[in-house]
Amino acid sequence: MPSASETSEPALPWRLRSDLLIQAADVSHAATWTIKDPMRLTYFYAEAEEMAFLNLLNGQTSLNGILNQLRQQFPETEFSAENLRQFLLSAVNGGLLRACVPGHSLRLNLIRKRQLAQAPLRRMLSLLTHRYRGIDPTRILNVLDHFFGWIFHKYIMVAGVLICGLACLMVFARRGQLETELPGIAALFTATNLPILALSLLFIKMLHEFGHGLTCRHYGGECHELGVLVVGFMPLLYCDVSDSWLQQDRRRRMLVSAAGIGTELFLAAICALLWAVTRHGFLHTFFLNVMLVSSLNTMLINGNPLLKYDGYYVVADWLGIPNLASESRASAIAVLDRMILGFSGMSFTRRSFGTHWAMVAYGFASMVYRILVVTTLMWFMYGMLKAWHLESLISVLLASVVAGFAMTAVRGGHERLRIVNSNPALRIRAISGVCLAVCLLLIVLFVPIPYSVAAPFTLTPGVCAPVYALEDGEIDARVSEGDIVETGDVIAVLSNATLESAVTQAQGEFRVATARAAGLATQRSASSQAASRLPAAEKAVRSRELRLEKLSQKQQNLTVLSPGPGIVFAPRNKPRPRTHAREGMGWFGRPLDPELNSVWIHRQTLLCWVGTDRDLRALCLLPQEDIELIEDGAEVTLTFVSLPAVHVTGSVTQRNAIPETLIDRELIANHMVSATPDSLRPQETMFGVAVSLQFDSSTTMPPLYSSGFAEIRCVPVSLASRAWRFICHTFTFR
Repeated sequence: MPSASETSEPALPWRLRSDLLIQAADVSHAATWTIKDPMRLTYFYAEAEEMAFLNLLNGQTSLNGILNQLRQQFPETEFSAENLRQFLLSAVNGGLLRACVPGHSLRLNLIRKRQLAQAPLRRMLSLLTHRYRGIDPTRILNVLDHFFGWIFHKYIMVAGVLICGLACLMVFARRGQLETELPGIAALFTATNLPILALSLLFIKMLHEFGHGLTCRHYGGECHELGVLVVGFMPLLYCDVSDSWLQQDRRRRMLVSAAGIGTELFLAAICALLWAVTRHGFLHTFFLNVMLVSSLNTMLINGNPLLKYDGYYVVADWLGIPNLASESRASAIAVLDRMILGFSGMSFTRRSFGTHWAMVAYGFASMVYRILVVTTLMWFMYGMLKAWHLESLISVLLASVVAGFAMTAVRGGHERLRIVNSNPALRIRAISGVCLAVCLLLIVLFVPIPYSVAAPFTLTPGVCAPVYALEDGEIDARVSEGDIVETGDVIAVLSNATLESAVTQAQGEFRVATARAAGLATQRSASSQAASRLPAAEKAVRSRELRLEKLSQKQQNLTVLSPGPGIVFAPRNKPRPRTHAREGMGWFGRPLDPELNSVWIHRQTLLCWVGTDRDLRALCLLPQEDIELIEDGAEVTLTFVSLPAVHVTGSVTQRNAIPETLIDRELIANHMVSATPDSLRPQETMFGVAVSLQFDSSTTMPPLYSSGFAEIRCVPVSLASRAWRFICHTFTFR
């Protein structure tokens, strides 16, 4: 018998719609129910407590009456009046209830008009993604199911899994080839191949969506919508298989959700096998690209349960939590509300303590990952549009995304402000919590923290003294790499028969000219003719002497001496020439190599460097946004590719103010820096930073021109400054 308070309280004027299709979500137990709205073609999940609340709405019972009945029916679950009001509001907004009082249809009409008026604004706030309804694919799916329904046989599905496993083993066995061929994918993003790549992505997504639709249709579900979903200017197909929610067999629901993932993985496996058996060429790279796109898309997007795509629905069905996304997000937000505003729990649930906090962690992770994916997508689109000189469009998309997030935050803040204003007891607690949260946020964002940047580097001779061949000749090396020399030690001796012959001839000419001048000097007192010829003869002697001195100096230059004490460092290896000018001119390697003895060396050829290990410098390459944070004397830790276990310390000695026009070929060969095709010019603006190294006695010094990565300690930078610098250097708003 209802109490006096229950009878005096007004009844809830709502009743569950009788045209809704309601059935148990799982045949094994009726803890979860599926509700289908046949008018809107929308679907809802309701747990046992929520379904009981909806069934108790008869237009005659008050809120407290329903609350008492629920407590009797579910004694192990905590209920509150505020909790029921929130769920009632969500059920009304979802269209599951009809009013028991007149005038509700007029209110619904006003809401409908308001939604239509707000539709353009919603489209403006969702420029990143937009959906266009397409055709009813039922006939197509029926035909496909008739001809290809056999693929759902368990043995066929096992065979597909085995093919995927075989492809994984094959790719793992050829991981070295995969690493070397990855840079070739960049060629597919050229203006010529970009349309082909777009068609391949459309083909992948078409098979993906037909996989969903065919699986849903095969297991008795309905699919009445096949349309186009535009994500970041990329048109993709989508297939509405929401009817699979009515499937009471959880395993079949999971198969429908996982059909797209399975289709892409099988396609990736087939392309991996084709990549392994094809020769190098466009198709070979194309198969590699499709394999990577399909597999990475599955791991990062479709198969990732943190996003509300295929992987999410598989995990939600597997865990038996249909509303996993909304419940986890609500749990995470409820934790923030409790910590900051002091709100009490707003949800009733029978979940354990561990499950509750796992849901909270999942909610926070999904929100962070969503922001990360949106940011990555915006960055990728900016790079793609920049190649077509359309980067200004990214500002429109960025404004749309930021406005969408801002409106969501404003609505949430307005709702919480209303709750705080309606409860004076919460006001002081909420104000103090918000102030504390703002202070902590400001500290996290604006307090400078240690910061370092990674940069590729090459070990260069630095301030070592260069030793050049001053004349042409056949080389005879007298030292080798790593030898210790003193000032004046012979580095190499060059042989030049032409020069030797010229010196001998000049010596003879000098002797002849000297003898002629001496004879004329003897005869000048007796012969006026001899006296007149003497000045010309003396001039010839001086000319022959100057020529002999010049040739003698050239002859002395054939002996290359060390300019100072130190260690002999070999110059950069000269690659094998493609064509030979003439015999003996096409040497390759290092000039001091023993196998290059008697090879013809041109003048100004770098033979070696002479210096100590303290004279060496590591030349680091950094983009403009990072060079601004580097200071002279900054600490540096260098790791060489050839010696990954050895870490060498150093300090910054010089920062180049002029961008580098050429980069070392070792960095290009190791794929550390991108260069323009068939040149040594960097694709982006890079600045050089010289770093002096500090080798100790136990450190093995790597060969000259070894490459690696350097970690440079910068001035402390706050998180807000980093984010602002990233935005300013990534996007241009003009």
